[in-house]
Amino acid sequence: MASETLDTKGAAELLHVSEKLTAKMAREGELPAVWLAGQWLFIRHELISWLTKKAREEQRFRREQALAMADIERPTRGAGRPRKVHAVG
Repeated sequence: MASETLDTKGAAELLHVSEKLTAKMAREGELPAVWLAGQWLFIRHELISWLTKKAREEQRFRREQALAMADIERPTRGAGRPRKVHAVG
């Protein structure tokens, strides 16, 4: 069974990012971590929960953006190039 706690290297591997970025995110409070005995420690399930939440937020944002773009791109009835008017006579 995998360890419940991870060091920076393990957390970076779990998140598929660099150790440097993982430490920076922990230091800035973006990742759930604790500074203990001179190193960052992460709880595996907390990182997975954090990642799940971020993925849902990202998905919601992309869906809202796609819907907004669909509203912009959808032509309204009668929109488009004006018709040519021919003079009678």
